[in-house]
Amino acid sequence: MMVALGVLLSINVNAYDAKAEVDGICYYLNNDSKTATVGWGYYTGTVIIPQSINSDGITYSVTSIDSNVFYNCNLTSLTIPNSITFIGERAFDGCDVKELNIDCTEIGSWFSGKSSLQKIVIGNNVKTIGEWAFINCSGLTSLTVGNSVTSIGNYAFDGCSGLTSLAIPSSVTSIGDGAFYNCSGLTSLAIPSSVTSIGEQAFSSCNALESITVDNANTYYDSRGGCNAIIETSSNTLVAGCKNTVIPSSVTSIGYGAFYNCSGLTSVTIPSSVTSIGDDAFRGCSGLTSLAIPNSVTSIGGFAFSGCSGLTSLTIPESVTSIGDYTFSGCSGLTSLTIPESVTSIGEYAFTFCRGITSVSIPGSVASIGQRSFYGCSDLISIKVSLTRPVAISDVFLDVDKTNCTLYVPKGTAMMFMSAPEWSEFVNIVEFEEGEDAHYITIRMGDGGVLKQSVEVGQTYTYAVSADEGWEVNTLTFDGKDMTSLLLDGQFSTPVITGNSELNVVFLQKGNDVKERSAESNVKVYAHGKNVTVKGAKENAPVRVFTTGGVLVKSSVGNATLPLESGVYIIKVGNETFKVAL
Repeated sequence: MMVALGVLLSINVNAYDAKAEVDGICYYLNNDSKTATVGWGYYTGTVIIPQSINSDGITYSVTSIDSNVFYNCNLTSLTIPNSITFIGERAFDGCDVKELNIDCTEIGSWFSGKSSLQKIVIGNNVKTIGEWAFINCSGLTSLTVGNSVTSIGNYAFDGCSGLTSLAIPSSVTSIGDGAFYNCSGLTSLAIPSSVTSIGEQAFSSCNALESITVDNANTYYDSRGGCNAIIETSSNTLVAGCKNTVIPSSVTSIGYGAFYNCSGLTSVTIPSSVTSIGDDAFRGCSGLTSLAIPNSVTSIGGFAFSGCSGLTSLTIPESVTSIGDYTFSGCSGLTSLTIPESVTSIGEYAFTFCRGITSVSIPGSVASIGQRSFYGCSDLISIKVSLTRPVAISDVFLDVDKTNCTLYVPKGTAMMFMSAPEWSEFVNIVEFEEGEDAHYITIRMGDGGVLKQSVEVGQTYTYAVSADEGWEVNTLTFDGKDMTSLLLDGQFSTPVITGNSELNVVFLQKGNDVKERSAESNVKVYAHGKNVTVKGAKENAPVRVFTTGGVLVKSSVGNATLPLESGVYIIKVGNETFKVAL
């Protein structure tokens, strides 16, 4: 047992009737309530605070620890019983303690900053782990939480970088904001079904976190770590990881910052139960290349997809009524955008610096377009608006080349747009008429070019087809049929138009020598709908599909048909390289 040295402080002596030392621990005694308070002393080694003591034949219940009691003490182990209901201010200031056994009802912010603290056992009588209770206890490697704890407070274990694993008992119903923020050593975590709320950034900067198990059933993986995933469900709140994520069908909303800066996220499946996507939900997910938002979603928050630079394909469903501020800002990989008829407002800077977008369709339902919503979309060549009259705008199309970008407006509205502020800056304003007689040819080129041209039924159209230096035409399909043989002298004439059609051209990179590409190669790559088909390949020839950014998205061998989302892809078949747009 430890030895107490020095003179007791008299901070609260007047509040008590006597003082005593029992088994090396100093106490202040209250004869009326028959309670004892642990007093100040120079404590070392192992300290076990009992539930009660006997002094001069009287039994006192030990109910509190006075202020500054363990100031600058060097302890190996400390045990706090469940009889303790109060711990004074700075009770452990400057105290080096390696092991802590605590069973009092509530744990406050008494052990913050203890880098020496290595092991904590929280007893079955503890109900609450308070805010900042163990913040920056960087030496903590072992933690046991009793089965009576119901809440873990805000930032309770913030900065406990030595903690590698944690089992949260089924009694816990809430985990506070930043509760495990910057627990950089945490590699695994199990969250029970009893948890109904998880605070914002509860696991932010947990860079080593590889798996999070929710309800002991759904496991999600985070290749980057630091996943802030807050996903609200109809019954409870889940935490999701950040690589290949399938969100359960119980989820009703994706909350603030759910996948914020999860740059390793490449695929996410959102179920039809989700009705809202919160602010910053997928912000900074630069590895995400495509996303299907279900028809159940009605709102998309600000910055929700900001910085998703790898996103090349995006479908906004008809259920969405508003697009928030900065929602898609910096999505530089997007090439085209159709806003559904359900949308009534577009937020400020919503699509700013989406430099890859070449065409935009804005429906007649839109009543307001926020300031600079398309600022920096410098590649825009086509803007189609179905507004019956121009809405007021402020620098909406700043940095768009209005000389080369054509503004398409409904029939009979050209004069209104030509006289409206800012709309009038477009050099080419062309009227269009939609209806049963309006038909188009969609032309997709392997260099990423996409053109939708108005055509008339019963007519034929001729196109000049040429390849960039180092490339050649591999296949040309019209409505899914191979018509490469009809390409003569760089020109192709369509069959008689009977309705909407699609023209696809796939280019093949020329081989530098015979070792790279055999002169007898019969490999052909066809683009049709949302599929790419490889024919003529050797049986075991590797087939790999990359995004233009070099990310591998599909692989196979030999002849194969591969389903893909819309976008531009590099197809490698053996030593041959193809470029295709879907």
